[in-house]
Amino acid sequence: MRYWLNIHHPTPIGHKRDKWDQVYLHTMHGNTKLKQIRVGDIAVIYEMDWEYGCPVQSSNGPIVLQGGRKGITAIVKIHKPAVADPHTFDGNHYGWRFDTKPVKASTGNQPLVPLHRLKCAWQARFGSTFNPRFPGGLRELSPQEWQLVAGLVGIPPNIDC
Repeated sequence: MRYWLNIHHPTPIGHKRDKWDQVYLHTMHGNTKLKQIRVGDIAVIYEMDWEYGCPVQSSNGPIVLQGGRKGITAIVKIHKPAVADPHTFDGNHYGWRFDTKPVKASTGNQPLVPLHRLKCAWQARFGSTFNPRFPGGLRELSPQEWQLVAGLVGIPPNIDC
């Protein structure tokens, strides 16, 4: 089993928040990560900060986003193999998506682990700064990184859901 960190934009206004049913793989990763992610893998969903009401362009036209919760908002398990995703967000084509099942998810407007808490724990454990921004919005977590995240979220690191 592998562990992944996936960056999400906030939910559009008018859509149900906390519907954690997909992990996205940006086209910039090509087939490298597509071949690595397997059914049964675990993904940590990090929701970026975003100004409430900020419009972005999607494949269905302009949408307006809720404010981002800026932290870990869900832990999910990859449930189905990747399928092509025809949607775009802010002009970028995502490429692929994996259907998931939630292991643990936030409800309401607060993340499970806010960014400031994640940064402090990361710095204390690894001596480096946690940076949620990285190319493509998906990266593999090391076993030590996963153990830290699992502890912060309050689930066992050897979870088998």
